[in-house]
Amino acid sequence: MLPHILAVPVAGPSLELHRLVVESYLEFGDSGGVTVWWRPCSSPTLADPIYKRLRTPKMVQEDRKSAADYRRRCKEAGGEENYQRDFYHSLASQQHVARADRPAVLLVPAPDNGARAVLKITPAAFESATRRRALAIFLQQELGEDRIREATFDGTFNEASMATLQEHADRVAEAISKYIANDREIPARTWRSAIAQSGLIDYVDPEKHTVGIARRERGSLFLQTITYGNDDGEVEFKLEYGEVTKQMALMWMLLLEWRGGLHFRKIVESLYGQEYREAYYSESRALMTLVTKRVRTLVHDIREKKLRPLGINPEILPKISRPKSTRSALRLQLLNLDRDQLGHLKRLPNW
Repeated sequence: MLPHILAVPVAGPSLELHRLVVESYLEFGDSGGVTVWWRPCSSPTLADPIYKRLRTPKMVQEDRKSAADYRRRCKEAGGEENYQRDFYHSLASQQHVARADRPAVLLVPAPDNGARAVLKITPAAFESATRRRALAIFLQQELGEDRIREATFDGTFNEASMATLQEHADRVAEAISKYIANDREIPARTWRSAIAQSGLIDYVDPEKHTVGIARRERGSLFLQTITYGNDDGEVEFKLEYGEVTKQMALMWMLLLEWRGGLHFRKIVESLYGQEYREAYYSESRALMTLVTKRVRTLVHDIREKKLRPLGINPEILPKISRPKSTRSALRLQLLNLDRDQLGHLKRLPNW
């Protein structure tokens, strides 16, 4: 397994932080990528829809058994919220998170070296729906993969990098207290990208108003989009050291299967075949979750780092958390697609 961070909410008695994480679980998964794994106290039924489609029959049965065990513990505690309060209270005691410092997010390195970072969140940040929404967006950005990776040392989370992560957590806590808890706007240099990536900017429905033109030229794959007759922009997917990247391969397959879409199993078999087989035959929940996170990160990076910066509506490649993509397949959302300049479409070409 790759080194990563477990982000564990340590909720207070009101469970506000717990609800915040659970309600935006897939959005936190998008921003966390393969580096940040959120771990609220919840039933195994709270799982990524991609993971659910990739499980073996035995894994399905084990997850159902774990879910039944979770329900039993909740019943014995007098209800789910009572069980969750007891869980977070015990967790806080074990990890030495004082009652006055809750709610908080505990950041734990995996593999565990004993170091910890704690992000303390002022309770006032939960006092209105507007504040809670702003808090969720801000946490998704500041505890997202890009931010957390800045603290790594040679790709690992050692004591020095965890100390750096604690400094970052303290700055985030200060911003939450100063801005969000007082209904003040966070400075644009950090807030503008957070709003964009969290879907608060409205885009037109590309299936009704956007057409695409795909072409190949000098080893690159290009996709241009036009909305209401106006050119949005053009994105280029380049070879890397003469090899097809996973972003290019996924976009090629999505162009190939534009009308019907790509089933998630086909995506992982084509792009992460060895890892998927290892996870499948070992029936490892952790390894299958990692494969799931790779697919989610790949889609997120194309949307946020390729399409949006060039002015292309990222909704042409829908978030995996949305119904159109989670039913069975991932599909480019376009009114029409011109593929005449792509050449043969039966397989990934020899670029």
